[in-house]
Amino acid sequence: MGDGMFQSERVDLGTHVDLCATRYRGVEARLKRVELMLYGIFLLLLLGEGTIGDLVKRLFNVAG
Repeated sequence: MGDGMFQSERVDLGTHVDLCATRYRGVEARLKRVELMLYGIFLLLLLGEGTIGDLVKRLFNVAG
């Protein structure tokens, strides 16, 4: 986003609301990915199979 976008956001409430909604969706998507990775970690730890290295490899295969 350029400086003009931030300036119009300061002046126009509608623009501000739209940009906040876009930002919120991005944050929400990132949080969902983190949650899924944490659930994966918990599940793999509960299963107790393999090493920590195997755990990391599985997580990156799922997340990628």
